[in-house]
Amino acid sequence: MKKVVALILLFSLNAAAAEVVKFDPRPAVVEQEGSTYIGILLSEEDFRKILQKKIKKVIIKNRNLRFKIPLEFEKLLQNKIIKKVTRFSKYIILNFSDSSFCLIHLGMSGTIHLIDKNSSNQFSNVSFYNSPNLPKKHNHVQIQFQDLKIIYNDPRRFGFFKFIKNKQDLKKRFCHLGPEPFFNDFNLKYLLKYFFNKKKDIKSFLIDQKSVSGIGNIYASEILFLSKINPK
Repeated sequence: MKKVVALILLFSLNAAAAEVVKFDPRPAVVEQEGSTYIGILLSEEDFRKILQKKIKKVIIKNRNLRFKIPLEFEKLLQNKIIKKVTRFSKYIILNFSDSSFCLIHLGMSGTIHLIDKNSSNQFSNVSFYNSPNLPKKHNHVQIQFQDLKIIYNDPRRFGFFKFIKNKQDLKKRFCHLGPEPFFNDFNLKYLLKYFFNKKKDIKSFLIDQKSVSGIGNIYASEILFLSKINPK
């Protein structure tokens, strides 16, 4: 009986999560072991513009984000070449050509704006929420390329930047996080093992990043609504 319930729950959650992503107007790409999954944060098309670009300069206007940006951060990123941009959970990952990384977490109010000197398009926000234009205030971090620049805007300053030296350190950073809803690891066996002898409501399970990665309060509510599952 437990297996039947878990199986129904798994199918319902996966189907509902897919529906939620379908309504997201600007999907991103996230990779797991060579496979590509649709994510729910940022526009893949916009981020293609910075691939194979060298970082010319980094300007920090406010270091006091959730975690203070260290003084050496600018030098660590300067002259790095962006090989690809990926995502895991709620983290944006800049993958550099020398196998180092930069993690970006948007927090509650952070947005990424891409400014192209050669484009007349004034819509700079590559996130799917908040103002499409670059605000005048709260622009804390600039990453400059030859003809482009990325600007991080965050009124509440709950986001952060973190430089990661290598892939081993990156894995350590994520080792406490559970699988994403579309990963192969999020399966019947995982659900049965997780729920065994536990008393936890389903919404708490969904928003607990140690059990399932990348789902926040709003997405959890939408998933449960579409699944017709009582959150309690």
